[in-house]
Amino acid sequence: MRKLALCLMMIALVAVSGCAQTEKSHETAAIEQISSEKMNISSGNLSYPAYLAAPGKEGIWPGVVMIHSFNGLEPGYLSLADRLAAEGYVVIAPEWQTFNRTPSDEIVGRLIQDCSALLKERDDVQADELGLTGFCAGGRYTMLFLPQMNQTFSSGVAWYGFPYSGGFLNQSRPAEFIDQIDDPLLIIHGTYDAPSKITDIYRYAEELNASGRYFEMKVYQGEPHGFMIEEGQLSQSFAAEDALHQMASFFDLLSAILIAAVMPVAVSQAEYLLPDYLYPDYLQPEMSQMYLKDWLEGGYVKSLDRSRLMDPGIAGMVRWLDAPVPSYPWYGPDVSFYRRLAPASAFTPFSQYYAEAEAKGQAPREAEIISSPVIFNITRGAPRNVFYGSGQGLPFSQYLSTEPSRSSDLWIRGPENWTQYVVSPVGAAVELVANVPGGGRGGFYQTVQTETASLKSGTYQFYDGYNSMIFRADRIGRHLLYLVADNQPSNVVVIDVFAPAPAAQPSQATHPAQGAQPFQAAQPLQTAPQQSYPLPGSANTPQYPAVAQPPAGASSLADTPLTIYYPGLGNFQVFVDGVEVGVGSGGSFSTKVKGGTSHAISIWDGFWMYQNNVYFERGVPKA
Repeated sequence: MRKLALCLMMIALVAVSGCAQTEKSHETAAIEQISSEKMNISSGNLSYPAYLAAPGKEGIWPGVVMIHSFNGLEPGYLSLADRLAAEGYVVIAPEWQTFNRTPSDEIVGRLIQDCSALLKERDDVQADELGLTGFCAGGRYTMLFLPQMNQTFSSGVAWYGFPYSGGFLNQSRPAEFIDQIDDPLLIIHGTYDAPSKITDIYRYAEELNASGRYFEMKVYQGEPHGFMIEEGQLSQSFAAEDALHQMASFFDLLSAILIAAVMPVAVSQAEYLLPDYLYPDYLQPEMSQMYLKDWLEGGYVKSLDRSRLMDPGIAGMVRWLDAPVPSYPWYGPDVSFYRRLAPASAFTPFSQYYAEAEAKGQAPREAEIISSPVIFNITRGAPRNVFYGSGQGLPFSQYLSTEPSRSSDLWIRGPENWTQYVVSPVGAAVELVANVPGGGRGGFYQTVQTETASLKSGTYQFYDGYNSMIFRADRIGRHLLYLVADNQPSNVVVIDVFAPAPAAQPSQATHPAQGAQPFQAAQPLQTAPQQSYPLPGSANTPQYPAVAQPPAGASSLADTPLTIYYPGLGNFQVFVDGVEVGVGSGGSFSTKVKGGTSHAISIWDGFWMYQNNVYFERGVPKA
């Protein structure tokens, strides 16, 4: 970030020029005419064909060097260059395979440098605002050369690259140069990328984060390798359109960050919002995401409402899948469901977060809510990820950087992750971890909701920093727990406690009696395996949740057709009331369920588990 810091200092000295640049950025969204040409560029005593596209109006624009994939400079890349030119960039795309399909890194690196030199010589290019982007092999070159050419480029966008590949001649691996990255990097990838596994990209992201490098990452579920180009043409899919906007917005935001940085330096120390027009309408962030610090400190791109970019026919279904849904109807007219026996599938997603009291340590004394707090070693016990009540989560390191604790926070601890919501069997013990800056005496509060609500409180001595306590789930109902220290309340954690059904009676939850209200299974945490990401339908796909199959003859109760349409390209598993009923492909899956009641319909796509509780009128098809 050395050059970025230098630019910040320069802009701080000349605030007026920043305002002028703001107006210029606003204009780029309205460019309708572009100019383009096929040309040749000299590099290493050879002449390489190249394509150049630029805005068709006078001005000084940032430049981009675009490196195509292993399949050559296909027409889709020319269209992509035109799209970027319309966004206000001068783009050059060389055919780096002209003389050798598998050239050495040295040859490609020299060609990239010569392309950047050509851009800098143009009167319409801002010489200190050059970006590097590449696809497939070009993504590897972006990861490889951005850190080695930090005096040339100010940012990079790597599309489905290969951070741990030595290339055609087994040369240097991009991950070896992480410590040299000074410029912002955007990584774009698909979860179904077979040549460049998504696990490698997550590993690369972890190393970038550990090294303190600024990066953003946009991952598209179900997208394969090379999803931007289909049969040589620029793809018109949702993922391709969104990814293109992500790249343009990333380049734009770097300039916006410099503009916004004038405010705190020249006016005050307060945080300022970026101008609204710097965000495309569909990417308009929430207020909490618009502050400058979010873009400087975060390592991941905020997700968007993808349903707004889709055909209306499937937008409703996608919005239903993406939106957090309540797991239990606690706030409906009838909450008597909490007294019913819960199947094992209700507890399975949360089993890491509870245990018998003897296994968890000292249980709280009679009449106490929690056991006496003890010091928790956060250095040795830090979680991998933290999850909110909706199931949305993020790495713990990112949580600390983007949401610094100014008051107490409270978590439910598991062996690897922490969460703010669990479903627990009655009688189990749950370990809580509280961060209490400054320590001291504080109050701990418990509200238990059934048909009515009861409140209980107690006073405890907390240590400065992280504390560990044991909570005993000894009463069925919804438990809301929080603490207050130094007049500052913590967040609330929620524990839904149910009596488990006997293991020998799985059919009680799967097929309720006629007229009985079914048990609504809990929404699982949206988490992924740490080491691998199996594809739905493969032999090693985990059963989620792991419950017994329905008894023989149960299918005869199914009398209502159900069709599920899914926008992804890959396979997906379908569960009804926690039991797998099949694997969908080609974007749809059909089955039958018992009508006249509600069912928990779940979809596992290899990365996320989506769930909703749906009522089925007997004999009436539902899609």
